[in-house]
Amino acid sequence: MEKASVKLLAVLVFWGAISVWGQTRPLIMEHADSLSVNRSRGVMVLKGNVRFKHDSVAFKTGLAYWNRNRDVVSCENSFFFAHPQGTISARSGRYERKGQKAEAFGKVESRDSTGDAAFFGERLLFDRETNFLDLPSQPKVHRYFKDSLGNVTDTLQIIAKRITYNSDTEVAEATGNVVITKGNLRIDCQEGLFDRAKNTLNLVGQPICNVDEARIKGDSMFVQLENENLKSVRVVRNATGEQKEEFASAPTRFTYVEGDTLFVNFQGDQIEELYVSIGAKSKFWENDLTEYVNTIDGDKLELKFLQGELNFAQALGTAASSYWYIDDHRKVAGKNDALGDSIFIKFDSTKVANLRIIGNKATGKYTDLSKQVKIE
Repeated sequence: MEKASVKLLAVLVFWGAISVWGQTRPLIMEHADSLSVNRSRGVMVLKGNVRFKHDSVAFKTGLAYWNRNRDVVSCENSFFFAHPQGTISARSGRYERKGQKAEAFGKVESRDSTGDAAFFGERLLFDRETNFLDLPSQPKVHRYFKDSLGNVTDTLQIIAKRITYNSDTEVAEATGNVVITKGNLRIDCQEGLFDRAKNTLNLVGQPICNVDEARIKGDSMFVQLENENLKSVRVVRNATGEQKEEFASAPTRFTYVEGDTLFVNFQGDQIEELYVSIGAKSKFWENDLTEYVNTIDGDKLELKFLQGELNFAQALGTAASSYWYIDDHRKVAGKNDALGDSIFIKFDSTKVANLRIIGNKATGKYTDLSKQVKIE
């Protein structure tokens, strides 16, 4: 048995020497339980615990076909490929020595060396020279967020028709029916770039961002994450935002804003501040009085929330507001209309607690609907 192993090793070394003669970076076959050679086709068939090494990469399989003329190894019955940036596993695969390219097929799983990211799909192409990874079939990417002990606390997932990743720049590009999820965050778009180092998402193709009861959308979107939390969202062109607020002892309130550009700051999973610029419009109403819609418009608009509830509104530049006064019995008692350079509104739960108008031509009008009296 020992003599047979020595003979087998000698044959392998001899064959490897022939296939890589004169090459500075040889592909080395380290082990196989058995081999057979088809000299006319230039193919070596290797079976059982097959292991190869090429510089800093190594791969193993259960069955390999080594084409010495093309210097390509095709692997079946499992494929595990290790390189400095991580690992790739699949049902089958191939490695091209000259081009330094690996390809994997069937239940592909690739993990980076840090353990913070994983890639899944049915086909994967990896260019070792450029550290470029391409997932053209049923791709999925996971970005793991961990605590100080290394335990995974949350996962950012990206699904699309195609996903590529550059290990050098740490940028993943997703195209076609892109869906990004993390906790209660969901974003749908057509194209997206995830910068792993900066923890940012650049999205185009009518992106829609949903967080709990809030929805933000527009032509393009920039999302900033801070550690594992959503920090901010900026929307450019045709921006709209919606928020639903539920209260324990008050009607549900809905808020809607629109404008050219929208910027939202988050505290945890709740909206903290919302800014709208260029043609800003907003409206808010309660679910039991849907026909009585309050509005605040201006060149710019700022809304502030306290623990998820609308707390303050400010309209700047050609500002106008209109809101309905609802009494304690949920009856419509009056309406207030205001115009000015700036309008500031303070809310108390679902009610307007204070309104201030600033400007040389500031006007305010209150209509007492219980008496049909107008007060200016």
